Amino acid sequence: QLGIQVENIEDFTETMAMLGTATNMASDEAAIALAQMDNIMKSGQSSFDRYGATVVHLGNNLATMESNIVEFGKRIAAAGRIAGLTEAQVLSIGGAFASAGVEAEAGGTAVSKVLAGITEAVATNNKNLKGFATVAGMSAAEFATAWREDAGLAFTRFVEGLGRSGEQAYGILRALGLNNERLKRAFLSVADAGRPLAEIMEMGNKAWEENVALSEEAAKRYATKASRLQILRNRVYNAAISFGEGLTPMLESAMGVADRLISGIQRLGEWFERLPAPVRSAAGAFLVFLAAIGPAYLAFGLLNKAIAGGLGLISSVQAFAANAAFAFTAWRGGAATLGEALTYLAGGKIKLVILAIGAAIAAAILLAANWDKLRAFTVAAWN
Repeated sequence: QLGIQVENIEDFTETMAMLGTATNMASDEAAIALAQMDNIMKSGQSSFDRYGATVVHLGNNLATMESNIVEFGKRIAAAGRIAGLTEAQVLSIGGAFASAGVEAEAGGTAVSKVLAGITEAVATNNKNLKGFATVAGMSAAEFATAWREDAGLAFTRFVEGLGRSGEQAYGILRALGLNNERLKRAFLSVADAGRPLAEIMEMGNKAWEENVALSEEAAKRYATKASRLQILRNRVYNAAISFGEGLTPMLESAMGVADRLISGIQRLGEWFERLPAPVRSAAGAFLVFLAAIGPAYLAFGLLNKAIAGGLGLISSVQAFAANAAFAFTAWRGGAATLGEALTYLAGGKIKLVILAIGAAIAAAILLAANWDKLRAFTVAAWN
């Protein structure tokens, strides 16, 4: 939608994500504004990171927000490109006017009108060229040369000249055909501002060249716990997407099998509907009979197992009672000791029972002695 070329999508997305984190702009808002500005300035989609670095640096050092700088810059971009301003100069002018309290809508129109007026005067050498040059403290030829070589510097000289003109500034602007009240207020506000436009221009140019302000600001934000948790959530989300994509072939295959099965059942139903009514009735009765056989067979099987288990239990109780009676008689008659009688009663397995009891006691003692270690291990494993 924004005309971003395929090879530039990744860098563009990363820059806009950082702007959404490091500035008061949402990522989509920054994307639309800077993409439009880049289209106007014909930067070639290779400088979005520099746009971001310049906007962040100006926002950090001027009394305005990044969104105001971008909005102002976008409004004067067309006139700025025709005049020969660079991207950094357009953003710097936007930052200067925005920090002076000039709204983007009115101020953008005023700046565009002045830029267009100076460009026309230089191109046609009309009567206003001398007026612009006089305000800037140059001759007409010097001002024209300066405008062609560095329009941003010449514009700065003009604005600063207005500031030195004092009350005469109104008459100067009127003589240049710039008699709009909003225009005069906007330019005089910037001319009288505490921070000179030349300093702001230098600030913007430096930020554009260094291209580090955005990445540094974003890194600070990413270092916070909230941002790290958000990044972790995004990674988990991306991992889930990748996992789902990996399962897609298998799910599609399973869905294909299910579709074929359903289609087969539907065809079988359609075939059944075409059968004569008596045949359908007989087939239905047979199917009901088959459906009843299964549960009945299962019920009889369970009943048979229950009866067999009950008989086995009765036999076991009878055998135990007989052994108990024999052991008791032998013990009372003196033919066997109590231990021999109990061994006989347990069927020779009393030693295994004793060993099992001993093992359980030993396990309980070890568990009690190492309870803290076991608890710590369990908590760590759960985490």
